[in-house]
Amino acid sequence: EFVVDVFHVELDEHMSLTIKEIKKRLLLKWEKITNMGITADQLIEERLRLYPRKNSIRRKSGETRIELDNKTSKNYTLLRISTNDRFQLLYTIAKIISRMDLNIFSAKLSSRIGLAKDSFYLTDSASSKIEDKDTQNRLKKQLWDSIG
Repeated sequence: EFVVDVFHVELDEHMSLTIKEIKKRLLLKWEKITNMGITADQLIEERLRLYPRKNSIRRKSGETRIELDNKTSKNYTLLRISTNDRFQLLYTIAKIISRMDLNIFSAKLSSRIGLAKDSFYLTDSASSKIEDKDTQNRLKKQLWDSIG
């Protein structure tokens, strides 16, 4: 089972892309993943070769916050993350959640002046809240080790 969610961010120094060009690029990437065995990680490496990272606005280090909340929602565990925004942040978070066999029901993403404030409504593999303390701690640790 696959779920694809795509959004497009244009770099200032590049021309505007038409919907047709965006679709063409998306289909090419999908072809690479489904028929050529290319991984998302390899596509990201290719993107970094073409468009090396530039210095961006950064907040003070040490301000990353990762919170799990089982009180706000009746059916979902709410994961709140506040950290420096950067390339590949959402991909890194989603990959960790997926590798832990957890599900993202919904996500609310916000990015302003170098700060990302993201919320994810999660369930475990049985489509229940994440009540297990060991799972909660492993999720927070893996996220902290990757983005903290």
